[in-house]
Amino acid sequence: MERRASDGEIADQPPSGRSPTYPESVAPVSGRQRVAVAFSGGGFRATLFHLGVLLTLIKNQMIDKTSIVLGVSGGAVLAGLWASKSDTFHWPENPRMLAVSPLAYSVQRLVSCVRCDLRNRVFRRWLSWWVLVVLALYLGLGLAWSWLQGTLNLALWPQVARALLLGGAIVAFLLSQRYGGARRKLADALLAQYDTWLFNGATLGDVHPYAYLTATSLTDGSPFVAGNGRIAVYKSDWTVDILSEERSCLLARAVAASSAFPPAFSPVQIEFAHREKSTVHFLTDGGVFDNLGVLTLLHATGQQFPWRSDPLLLIVSDAGPPLQVGLDATFTGFIRRNARASDVLMHRVADSDMRTVDGAGVLHLEMFPKDDRDRHWPGTPEASDEHYKDIASVRTDLDQFTEAEVVCLVEHGAETAFHYLSRRLNRRVNSVTESELGCLLQFPRTISEYRRKFHGAYRKAVRPNFIGGLWSYVLGILKFVLGRDWICFVWSLPLALVVLWEIQAKHAVLDDIVVQLSRDDGGYIGISVANAPLQPSLELQLIGPRGNVMWHKGLPMPSDANPSPWRATMAQDEVGETPGERVTVRLRLISGKHVIEEVDRTVPIQRE
Repeated sequence: MERRASDGEIADQPPSGRSPTYPESVAPVSGRQRVAVAFSGGGFRATLFHLGVLLTLIKNQMIDKTSIVLGVSGGAVLAGLWASKSDTFHWPENPRMLAVSPLAYSVQRLVSCVRCDLRNRVFRRWLSWWVLVVLALYLGLGLAWSWLQGTLNLALWPQVARALLLGGAIVAFLLSQRYGGARRKLADALLAQYDTWLFNGATLGDVHPYAYLTATSLTDGSPFVAGNGRIAVYKSDWTVDILSEERSCLLARAVAASSAFPPAFSPVQIEFAHREKSTVHFLTDGGVFDNLGVLTLLHATGQQFPWRSDPLLLIVSDAGPPLQVGLDATFTGFIRRNARASDVLMHRVADSDMRTVDGAGVLHLEMFPKDDRDRHWPGTPEASDEHYKDIASVRTDLDQFTEAEVVCLVEHGAETAFHYLSRRLNRRVNSVTESELGCLLQFPRTISEYRRKFHGAYRKAVRPNFIGGLWSYVLGILKFVLGRDWICFVWSLPLALVVLWEIQAKHAVLDDIVVQLSRDDGGYIGISVANAPLQPSLELQLIGPRGNVMWHKGLPMPSDANPSPWRATMAQDEVGETPGERVTVRLRLISGKHVIEEVDRTVPIQRE
């Protein structure tokens, strides 16, 4: 007779009529179970949700040195931190020491990374690299062109200023490279930020032996797994294609590869030895191939990495967004239509993966449960629905998360883990209380205050009109350019100085020149020019009524022998014709044989 599992335990047999498709080692047996956790993708929203799940597992002593943790995309950020700081992820024996425990330090380190506006920091450093390189090339080529024309003279202020700006741009570039993490590629800038905020130079050889990070190889479309000092590339049937010892590979590089969302970040390049020659793979977000990470954990790591041991309980922490029913949407827009198609495809793949491993030994923790019985949030059904709607409204991005968003997402993950573990395991489960969560996060307000603030903000949010949406984009650009990030000044200050200098050098010079003409009774015309520039040279022409040049003269550069204003006297017969009461004066800025700028003015001839 078939035995049915009660609500307090996991079934030890698959449902009737279905053959088991999971590895035999996943089926739980009596005694203490070894736990394997797969953290799914979903940006920083997933990272914070998984943090709550991990805290509940740690409090219930389900995570220890023998546990296996695999992360994908946003889940790889938490899995990478756990891999490098696994000795700090344990609940203190004295509850009063929780706020100053190593666990609190690791939690606050992760939260600091989530709240640092990582995405914009990466884009600012990438933009800084290109802006400073272009500025240096522009200034350097300008000086080189002046040298080729024979007009380079560093004793003259305009060229001295250009040389100083060039030196400043080079210094700013070196500073941004050395201390700011500026990089030519977005993926490299992302790697540098992860290493600065979380990993401090840790390599795959330094981390926990049972921690694994997954990515997708754009080179051949295969899954990529990094862990235990190795990197491995698999074929579609999960047989090994490449397996290489890479203990010196930065952990931040593996995390960046796993979370390099394709539309935003360039692929991460990893080079390793294979069959006595160098092999290069370009890696992108692990969620492209396996967003849940469950297939990678069962098939890949179980075959090639030494973790196989019974008993084993597999926990899948699924932070995937719900597939909303779009009854009111027409999906006529190009972006919205393609995003919807991608969502449908991702949900189909995720459901197929879970059906593959469904059965004994698998505990599926859903951030957004499909079964109403698993909607555990306390309160009325209406309040529970509103809570899930607000949580689903949080973006899956790597930008700055508010304190209220951090608190509610971590709390939601902890409550979700407590609910699922209480219902599915035949054991008592302890929850993470509000006071304990407050000790770990150490934010200035209480958890309940942040909860009210979070739900109030998201329920007041309405879909903006065109003007409101445009204004939000403008504010986003201003926030990006004027963010509280010192790298903004590194590239924006040299750029502003160069732009202002060029405007002043090319336009203000002719506007400031003062030309005066006078005529005496003897038939002589006096010319006076004030505010003439040092460089480039200035030529003055008198234009006749028919547009012809009656007279022209190159002005010598001001010096001790020729102080400004410059004066000259000419006889009317030098002009060739008698000018009237007003005459057109043409001023030309000349560099070598090239006319940079010219302007015509009508100047009256005064009587002396």
